[in-house]
Amino acid sequence: SGYETIMRMAAPADVAGIRQMVDADRTSQLQGNAPGLVPITAADPSQPHVFPGIRSHDYFHGFKESIPGLPWENLITISTVQHLFEYDVTPYIERIAPIPLLMIVAEEDISTPTDIALKAYQRALEPKQLLLVPGDHYGSYIEEFEATSIAARDWFTKHLSG
Repeated sequence: SGYETIMRMAAPADVAGIRQMVDADRTSQLQGNAPGLVPITAADPSQPHVFPGIRSHDYFHGFKESIPGLPWENLITISTVQHLFEYDVTPYIERIAPIPLLMIVAEEDISTPTDIALKAYQRALEPKQLLLVPGDHYGSYIEEFEATSIAARDWFTKHLSG
């Protein structure tokens, strides 16, 4: 639930500012201007950005630096922020079955809040499997990468190979 996630991550005053930014960008685009942009992350939390925390900043920037020539910029369209408010797959969780579902959830995730993910998992129908890993959102990609990769590989091998 993008809405619920944003409401948890941002202070009420910030949410009002985000909505004003989205409205101003929509008006600007209706006047023929290019979509507005906002940084995805910021090393300084007082600067505007979408994904909070130095860990987010280090993850995105470290990934870019690890691949020479990667044409990534630390920017996202403001209209994408609007779409985050509207994004919510939770009403469809029961409809996934009978397609097999593997959810890999970090125990301390604030970017994709752990409790929201676990509620969705509880509502999902079989066949399903949960892998709960220690750490934050990026732990699945960094510290727990081997465990999450093996789990995904084994899941896909089991469910796609026949």
